Amino acid sequence: MRFSKNMPRSALVSLIWLAGCTVPYEEVDTDGDGLMDFVDNDDDGDGFTDAVEFKCDGYGGDSKSADDKPEAPEASETDDEAVACRTALTGLIRCDTVTSPDGKHQGEACTVPEQTGSCALGAYVCQQGAGGATLVCTPNMIGQVEVCDGIDNDCDKVVDNIVETQCATGNPGLCATGVRKCVNNAESCVGTEPNTVTEICDGLDNDCDGPADDMIPGDGEECQTGLPGNCATGRNTCMGAAGTSCVPVNQTQEVCDGIDNDCDGTKDNRIELVGTFCMSENQQLRGECRKGNWQCTGTPTPSLVCVTNEPTTEVCGNGLDEDCSGTADDGEGCGCVDGDGDGYGTGGGCLGADCDDTNRSIHPGQPDVECNGIDDNCAGGRDEGFVAGNCEAEATGQCAQGRLACSDAGVVSCVAGTPALSESCNGLDDDCDGRDDTQPGEVNDAQVGQACSSNNQGECRPGTLVCTGGNPPIVCRSNIQPNERVEACDGLDNDCDGDTDETFSPACDGQTWGESCNSSGLRCSRGLFCASLQVGSSEGTCLKICTTGADCLSGQACQPVAGQRICVSLCDPGMAGSCPAGQLCSADGFCVPVPCGTAGSCPGAAPTCTPQGYCEP
Repeated sequence: MRFSKNMPRSALVSLIWLAGCTVPYEEVDTDGDGLMDFVDNDDDGDGFTDAVEFKCDGYGGDSKSADDKPEAPEASETDDEAVACRTALTGLIRCDTVTSPDGKHQGEACTVPEQTGSCALGAYVCQQGAGGATLVCTPNMIGQVEVCDGIDNDCDKVVDNIVETQCATGNPGLCATGVRKCVNNAESCVGTEPNTVTEICDGLDNDCDGPADDMIPGDGEECQTGLPGNCATGRNTCMGAAGTSCVPVNQTQEVCDGIDNDCDGTKDNRIELVGTFCMSENQQLRGECRKGNWQCTGTPTPSLVCVTNEPTTEVCGNGLDEDCSGTADDGEGCGCVDGDGDGYGTGGGCLGADCDDTNRSIHPGQPDVECNGIDDNCAGGRDEGFVAGNCEAEATGQCAQGRLACSDAGVVSCVAGTPALSESCNGLDDDCDGRDDTQPGEVNDAQVGQACSSNNQGECRPGTLVCTGGNPPIVCRSNIQPNERVEACDGLDNDCDGDTDETFSPACDGQTWGESCNSSGLRCSRGLFCASLQVGSSEGTCLKICTTGADCLSGQACQPVAGQRICVSLCDPGMAGSCPAGQLCSADGFCVPVPCGTAGSCPGAAPTCTPQGYCEP
């Protein structure tokens, strides 16, 4: 049964009763709006319940007056299309279609909560949820990529939070790489600034000034190595990625003498001949007992000694004299087998053991060819008669002093010497790097670089200790060389000839820095010259000494006065008052004393005409 919306409630109840229906009150839809009366409240009894009157449907609200109508709200009623109702749209139901009570508000502009600027601009969108379809104010800018422009483009409430990526700053060293960030509405590659990080010894350019491991604090300073004797004193040396090490300054090439010459912590090691083959000069030894190897041994002072083999049991057929009897293969049961017919072979009946029974020119007693890679005399070693003399190797510095060597293949070559671990101030290239002792930083000596007093005079006396490689190897070199500078009127011996201010007039004496310049006791400081710009006056002014106009202030010129070039004021000949009182502007544009006859002819309030005929203030 469908009832009219305008039917009075009393009539409706009567019809229900007459029809014999016993419908519970909460199930009756009196106003036909689809909502049961248990949720309806008709405060004014006009037949239209509040569920109708408070929807955002374009009708007015209930004014609690019996004569209002939803289609024509009274003046006292509020149209639910007002701003307050629009704000309340979020959370209303039945917006899933355009024809739904709230569906017509889809797409309307709205303000997104908790957003500002462009991100606050939005539109109502109907979203389906667990409680029904709901209008939601959705930002218009969702999904835009954040860019560096001072605006929150992606509406995440953070301005210019762009994705930071690695970039190249253009600076050297560790400052070369930075991160691209947004700075003042513009993308910039931000990294560590040069010279803000202290350089350390690690093989890297920490302070970003170009070179790595330069200007390391403490580098080159004297240190203690912890090694004994000659190796105790060292110098802090940066070894790149390995860090700073205290390197001994007095190490030399290792020799067999019971001393750690190369300062590696071990005595008599790394000696070239130790462990190599040798033949004893003791002619009483025979066979294998003459053979041995070089060893550094002996006390209290070790030396290189050829340590020979001890006798062993004879072995038949190998051509060796193991029992050192003087005959090879003469052991029990050994007969002579001579394959090449030279009388030498294996067995007791031979002249001796033959180390090569296929070549009759190879046997004991055969003269040894100096370098052919063959044991010609069957002595157990190849080319033992070779003399290892000195030679000129293809190397630099001290390493060019080589030694002749015979290879296993019978080839003679010149082997270069071993470079020293550090350079000494001796005029030699000890470490064989092609740099002499005079190169900066080459010599590892505590004295080099220290301040000293040279034999020169004047300003040339201060100097620095340098390594020249001569005799003596370390000398004091003047920081300023004689005649390098021109003499100036400043109380100093600039040209280092033993005389001070000798090229200037006597007026310089007693009128330069440190002396009284006028009656008030004014003294000119260093670099200033006492000069009087008024003829005949003994009163002076301290003026700056100059060489060219570039040394003077704006409006001044460098002009000779009393034998010294000083800065004087420029002026305009056609402009009055451009010079101090008592002076006038000359035709060439310089302030000079004003000539006068009487005091009245001088300008100024209280001028004086000097006996020399010039105005003084």
